[in-house]
Amino acid sequence: PKFATLKYAKFIGKSTYPSDNAHNYFLQLLSTQGILGFSAYVLIVFVLLFYGIKLLLKQEGEKRILLSGLMAAFVGYLIYLQSGINISSNGMIFWLIAGIISNQAVKLDDLEFNYLKKFDYLRLFLTVLFVLFFFFGSYLSIKLYVADVYFKSAEKSDLTSAIEKYKSGIELNPYIPRYYYTLGDLYLKIDLDQRNVLFFDKAKEIYFKGRKIDSDGFESYSLMGNLYIQEGLKYNPDSFLSAENEIKKSLEIYPYWLSTRANLGFYYLLTNQ
Repeated sequence: PKFATLKYAKFIGKSTYPSDNAHNYFLQLLSTQGILGFSAYVLIVFVLLFYGIKLLLKQEGEKRILLSGLMAAFVGYLIYLQSGINISSNGMIFWLIAGIISNQAVKLDDLEFNYLKKFDYLRLFLTVLFVLFFFFGSYLSIKLYVADVYFKSAEKSDLTSAIEKYKSGIELNPYIPRYYYTLGDLYLKIDLDQRNVLFFDKAKEIYFKGRKIDSDGFESYSLMGNLYIQEGLKYNPDSFLSAENEIKKSLEIYPYWLSTRANLGFYYLLTNQ
């Protein structure tokens, strides 16, 4: 299953560590994009392999050396995807190689490929479709890459700058819960210094946004438990009960996370249990 839900953990009789990725891009693609998305990607891969090998056999000299390097990189990337993930930076390399191979394949004096010349409208349609697909894929890759740049630079910035960079990064890539939690932690640091409930409420709001993406993750429950403990200490003692529920849910999913157990112990200490 995607990610060990409470029901699943109870069903199998043990806790499992929830993962956000299959660590095999083809399986990940099949599980998230369905048969159509998976089939489209695999079709592109096979077409590129077919014409890449055909080009390699027909070329000589420097062009053959260049194509050998491109095909080696392409095959190496496919091997990497068997146990890795398709992140924005290496995804751009894939589409760059795809563009080069496609460009050279069009120039092949080969009836098997150039039969499309007989169907000008079909050829035009396929060309436009491929160009749109290429630019859309490039746009997504660049967008995710820029988001990564924001997140990385935020780690080395002062508190105020880091908050703005995380917000900008999340706007570009709103699908990673860890970034929401980190942004919430930054708001909590300001609340710790200024004791301003407005920043605490912002942290709470951001945590809940991360929770929507990571609803079955043990970390989200653990963090929310810690948040409710702080809220109980500073602003509303009734929040302690919510803290206990969140922490126990986290331990149901994964009972070996030390910070969660520390939060539970701290909760019991505060409530004299």
